[in-house]
Amino acid sequence: MIKKLQTTTKYYAKTEDEAEGAVIAAESKTKGRIVKKSIQRKTSKDSIYYEVVITEEFTTSKEQLEKEELI
Repeated sequence: MIKKLQTTTKYYAKTEDEAEGAVIAAESKTKGRIVKKSIQRKTSKDSIYYEVVITEEFTTSKEQLEKEELI
């Protein structure tokens, strides 16, 4: 059996408020738990933008093994 353990998603936002909104939305929609979140302020030649990185964990290998032992 193959089971997804973790996923990392990156978002682009024009404002810091949008970036924070992406984190809040991810926290409310997650089917697991958020184990890492970061908002980085970036600059290009003409503007400032934000990069949001969210790592979501669905289960761990240890938890999966424990569930299988109970069956």
